[in-house]
Amino acid sequence: MVILKYIAILLMGYMFGNIVISYIIAKIKAGIDIRQFGTNNAGASNVAVTVGYKYALIAYVVDILKGVAPVVIARTAFKDLTYAPVVAGCGAVLGHIFPCILKLKFKGGKGFATYVGMMLGLSPLAGFIFGISAVIFGIIVDRLVISTILVTMLYPVYILIVKGYSYGIGVLILMFTSLIVIYKHKDNIRRLMKNSEPRIRENFRKHRKKKNDI
Repeated sequence: MVILKYIAILLMGYMFGNIVISYIIAKIKAGIDIRQFGTNNAGASNVAVTVGYKYALIAYVVDILKGVAPVVIARTAFKDLTYAPVVAGCGAVLGHIFPCILKLKFKGGKGFATYVGMMLGLSPLAGFIFGISAVIFGIIVDRLVISTILVTMLYPVYILIVKGYSYGIGVLILMFTSLIVIYKHKDNIRRLMKNSEPRIRENFRKHRKKKNDI
């Protein structure tokens, strides 16, 4: 019975993750399949490249909220299940990365914004600090992928330190989720190693030039 509850929680989180707002925005505003343009993924960062930063902000907010919501719901509805919130959060991240609706064929975004939402749901203050730190550090080094990797690696360690080994299964679930997010950034990592990963300021300048040309 407990296993069935956890499966239901995972699926609940997964369906939240399937709200692929970046794909919807690109279809409505530009009439395109966002996965065929820019960075070729259905994530908020690609909305910034293909549609514009204003709409990317909307996509980021929705992606974060769909990580927060299932965690809060799971914590409220399944108070007797220790790992319900983290399972729901993991489901949301997986749903964002591997969506099964909207003809997306399991090809979604890279999951970091939803991962931040999961952190905010699990530990609001720490999630906020990790999220803001990722943005600030990304701007400083001019490459968001570096802060993305650092945050997803360090958050499970933080939870282990705070909750201890008694929460080991939850930490393993977080580590699994982190590894999936990092794996989805493998192309960014390869480009970073070759020093060919686009910089944040470079993308911003390109967008401004494109906007001025129009």
